[in-house]
This record gives sequence, structure tokens and C-alpha cells, in this order.
Amino acid sequence: MKKHVFRAISLLAMPLLLCQCAMFGALFDPNVESETADHFERKTGHEILKIPLKEDKLGYVYEKGVFVKKVWGGKIVHNPIGENAILRYKKEDVDKIKVFLGDDFSIGPELQNIHHFVLTLENLSTYQLVDPQPLIEYMGQESLPLIEQDFVVSMVKVSKFSVQAFQQVKSGFGVEYYPYPMIKLSASTGSSVQREQEQTSYEIFIGYKLYNGESWIHDFEQKPSVNIMISDPANDAKLTYPLKQVRGCISDYKLLEKEYRTQLRVYVMTRDEFDAHWLLQPETRVGNDGNFEGVAQCGDLFAGNGHRYSIVVFATYFTINPAVNSKIPFLPFDKGKYLINVKREDRIP
Repeated sequence: MKKHVFRAISLLAMPLLLCQCAMFGALFDPNVESETADHFERKTGHEILKIPLKEDKLGYVYEKGVFVKKVWGGKIVHNPIGENAILRYKKEDVDKIKVFLGDDFSIGPELQNIHHFVLTLENLSTYQLVDPQPLIEYMGQESLPLIEQDFVVSMVKVSKFSVQAFQQVKSGFGVEYYPYPMIKLSASTGSSVQREQEQTSYEIFIGYKLYNGESWIHDFEQKPSVNIMISDPANDAKLTYPLKQVRGCISDYKLLEKEYRTQLRVYVMTRDEFDAHWLLQPETRVGNDGNFEGVAQCGDLFAGNGHRYSIVVFATYFTINPAVNSKIPFLPFDKGKYLINVKREDRIP
């Protein structure tokens, strides 16, 4: 009878004992090896940054760990992942942690007491560069060596980033792990600088993904060219108003495979004879038969009368972002173009 009572009491006490142990630390060695930076890369498809950033580096050429310069533009799309990630590093990897957190990161003098570090990344989200395109100053042939390099096409941001250090302690229950105070986290990353058991940063970028510019060019070059022409206005036509409807057709439009017809874009650009830049007009409407219609603006009501203008239509396979490339010093990557010249001769009442 006593044996049964003792066994029952032991069974009842076991959950309480486990709870107490959980409050003080883990009973077993955490699986450090499986949750390092490789885990983050598998989970998000992004490489982890060496130093967290407050600002994104989308469109920057990346070479040997350095964000060289912003060469690419495009539309930025934010996609919440809505997940967290926990990374663990052993004491031997403290240099990786120091690099990741910045040069100002340091811990107390008793480094030998540290067993492992835990990095908690909360509320992951991605910022992606959609329809990437070289900025206008890098669209020329002389910039090919630059745009052929790897550039940042996507980044991971977290709403909260925290790191804890744990020391290993042997007790009557086995091995336990207790938080260990750290000091000085880089203020440039938005982190706190007090001596605490947990260091915290908010709203920082901690991951990046690259895309090869040469691959982008190669993909573009592999897509088919088209025969495009302007039917109205005619070459050397006289315009009596700054705005002119531009019509034309893509004669081999129906010969394109469906995926290319879906991707194809047609744009109009104009250039005043006294201006070195082409001015991008809104994207034209292309019908199922390959006919297109757009608008060319040649000057305005107050300036441009008597000037000659060049009007060009061109086909391409990426959406041009006017905020990035509204003025173009030369024709961008195209898959067919047609140019005419006109002259403004306004009717003066």
C-alpha cells in the first residue's frame, strides 16, 4: 500500500518538477547545429546579413560583401511572411555573432561561462524588387560590366530582433542553462545599449537575396523580337497641338507564343530637338490583333511650338517604372522600335 502511495505521489510531483526546471533553463543541450544561419537561409531563401541594416539595399550591386551602389530600380513589393525564426550559435561562433550584431557588440569578461547564443527573429517579411530594370544612367553599353554583376533583388525584415547568451550550469537536475548579461549593442542598428539579459532591435533588415545582372540581360536577349511600326502620325507630319494620338501595329504579334504576348509591353517616347533626353509616355494599349494606341506629348501649351520632335515606339518585355526611368538619355533595352519625326505648327487664333 505504501509503495502504491509513494508511486502516485511521485507521478504527481513529476510535472511540477519539470515545470520548475523549465523555469530555470533547459535540461538538455539545445540542438545548436541545426539552427544556425543555414536554417535561416533554408527557411527564407535569403542569406543572413553580417550586420543588420535600418534601410533596405534593394537594387544595389553587391560585391565581396559590400553594397557598391544602387544600379537597379523597379517596383518594391512587401510580403509579410508572418513567421518567426530562432537561431542558435555555440560559444565557438562568437565571432560570427559579433560580426552579425556590429562592432560595438560585446559581452562580459567571463566568456568561458557562455555555452551558446539564441537569436530570435520575430515577424519576418520580405521586400522584393519586382520588374527590376537598370536605372537610366546605367542603361548604356559602357555600363554593361556594372549591370552584369549580382544585385540585391529581395530582403528580409523583422519587426523585432533579440539575442540572448546562456551559460551552462550543472545541478542536481542535470545540466541547466541560464541567461547571461551582455552589454553594448550597436546603436546604429536601433538596439538598446543597457546591460541586460536580452538585447533587442526593432524594424531591421537581416537577410538578402541576389540576382545576377548578366542572367537578366541573357533572359532578355533570349526573348523574341517583333516588327513594330507607327501608322499615325506619318513621318514629317505637322502637329497643331501638343498632344498627338499615336497608332500602329505589331505585324507578327499573333505569331508570338502566349507567354510572350502576355509579357510584351509597348511604349512611346518623345524628344524635343533641343533636348538630349527621351521623355517616356504612358504605356500604350495593345489589342489582341497587335494594334496599339498611345499618346505622345510634344511640348506643352506654352512651349514647343515650331520645334521638331522625334517620336519612337518600342517593344520590351518588362514594365518600365516611370518613377525610375521617366527620362531616358537613349533607347532602353528593346525588342523592336520605329521612329518618326514631326514638327509642331500650332494653329494660332
